[in-house]
This record gives sequence, C-alpha cells and structure tokens, in this order.
Amino acid sequence: MLFFHLHFNVADVTDAEARQLAAGFAVKARFGYAGREHRKFEPHLTWEELDSLGVRLRLVELERGAVNVVLMRSRFPEVRLGQVGFVVDELERAAILERAARRQLRVRDHEVRWLITTGQGFDLELADPSRHAYDDAARAELRLDGIEIACSDPEAAQGLFADLLGPTASRQVRFTRGRDNHAELRSCALAGALSVATGSLPL
Repeated sequence: MLFFHLHFNVADVTDAEARQLAAGFAVKARFGYAGREHRKFEPHLTWEELDSLGVRLRLVELERGAVNVVLMRSRFPEVRLGQVGFVVDELERAAILERAARRQLRVRDHEVRWLITTGQGFDLELADPSRHAYDDAARAELRLDGIEIACSDPEAAQGLFADLLGPTASRQVRFTRGRDNHAELRSCALAGALSVATGSLPL
C-alpha cells in the first residue's frame, strides 16, 4: 500500500501549478472542456494555446517521483483538500471496501479508482496499481512521508482511517481540529533523494 496522491481545490489553478513546477513537479495532463466535450490535454500544450482553443480548464495533474498532485478549480478562496489516495492491490482494496460497506460509507467506483466518502469534507481514494505504477527509482526520488489534515472531527477521522487502512498506513495520516465545512492540509512531509522546497508541498 503506497500513499501517493493529494487532490486540492484551488481558486487559481495557474498560480498553484506554477508553484508546483518551481518545486520540480511536472505536468502529467490537463483536463477541461472544449465546447461540451470533456477532454484530456497533453502537457506540452501551454496555457496560451489552451486559451486560444477556447478550453475551460477543470484540473491539472502533476507528478514528481511517486507523488501525484491534482489541482482542481474552485470557487472558494482558500486551498481545500479534496482527496488523499493510496495505491492498493486487489486483495487490499477488497478488504478496505468491505470495511467501508460495514460502516455504510458511500463508495464511487471509477473502474481503476474508488472514492470513499469520509464524512470529513474529503474522500479517500483507492487506486489500482495499473493506473499508477511507481518503480523503486520513483519512490526513491520522492514520496509522501506523512500529512496532517485539519477537519471537523479529528478523532472520528483517525478512527475511520485506522479501521479502513490498518495501523501502518493510517499512521501516515494525522488529524487535527479544523473547519466544519471542509478539510485542509495542515502539514505535509516528503521524503526522497531530492528535496522539494522545505520538504513540503508549495501550496
């Protein structure tokens, strides 16, 4: 089980992307609407080119090593945490989804990823290894070492993560008291051969 993914809802995707690029991340893809069609746009296309095509951007996906970051456009001024994600194999996924069902948690199935509603303003994503395959070199370059999330009920969130993920994986995610209506990333520790800014995400 690999902790690999953070999804943020941000007011200014362009600015947030620039900060990630300055920290050594690379754009993996951008997604948006061309007319009514939702499309994936390759990373070599510039913002100016997308604008000229009339693209309404929805989100940007960036990656460095074994860390995957998604920035989605939001109407709120603050940076909100939307998802945290783990790569899990089939047996791990089945066990987690069974425990989620016992808790009567909502699960959205997207074929290669499963989103579990936590009730704390963000989702837990389970990703199939076929979608995000990170070799030893990627994991050595950069990986998520641990985060702290501010949410409405940190004790309930900690208990939920311990139940769903087990003691080892759940120790990578800590919780503290935050706002009632959304979750925020309070701190983030990164590990690997290459440093990024001050060892955290530049959000």
